[in-house]
Amino acid sequence: MALFAAIGGGAFVLTSFVLGIRLMLLARRTRGFPEFVLGFGLFLMVGLGYPMGIVGVRATGLATEIRMVFALCNMVFLMVGMTGVALFTRRVFRPDVVWSSVVVVLIFLGYGVCLAAQLLDPGLAAYVDNPYGPWRQVSWISLLGSGWVGFESLRYHLLLRKRLRLGLADPVVTNRFLLWATGMLAAAVIAGVTLVFGLLGVRFVGTAIGGLVVGPLGLVISGSMWLAFLPPRTYVAWLRRHSRAPA
Repeated sequence: MALFAAIGGGAFVLTSFVLGIRLMLLARRTRGFPEFVLGFGLFLMVGLGYPMGIVGVRATGLATEIRMVFALCNMVFLMVGMTGVALFTRRVFRPDVVWSSVVVVLIFLGYGVCLAAQLLDPGLAAYVDNPYGPWRQVSWISLLGSGWVGFESLRYHLLLRKRLRLGLADPVVTNRFLLWATGMLAAAVIAGVTLVFGLLGVRFVGTAIGGLVVGPLGLVISGSMWLAFLPPRTYVAWLRRHSRAPA
């Protein structure tokens, strides 16, 4: 089961690392803000931060001080990265409403408050030895953040699907929103399960049940993201051939 979790988590990390770089390079050419904040967010939060968090908590053979550095990097990268994904969501889906800006600020502040509280008491050493403390509460923020991203993309997919039936939307773009929604809602499920186990006082990371959840959902997330942003030509051709069917 641990191997299954490693495969799913590894696929998620690799996809986010590659996709993040590709989006940042695209933003460099186009000077597009949405591409940059999404690419930077994925690269930082998952491509770098996720494996650092695993090392910080699981690499018990390393000195505690080194693990603390890895854990702190993971926390900061998650805070900045998720804020970047939220900024992308606001810019693409809700650019003209005030409450979307408030959500982005609350996400950043939520992570920041949990990080500050963890550093003050009980500290990073306690977290890496047996993860507990205020930082565990970020599962709430990750759940709400990923859920919001997934909801907005799914809502837009449904709008485009209606236009697709009238020949007024592109089938590849329509499907892309569905794929992005699928990946983000799967990430929200992981955050939700982590939250429930934390509330019950049961360890989730590195356990059999953790592997059962993270493994398949990690593959769903990575597969959805890859098809959404780096789709093979055969997949694009298949979508266009079936453009009159629901995306």
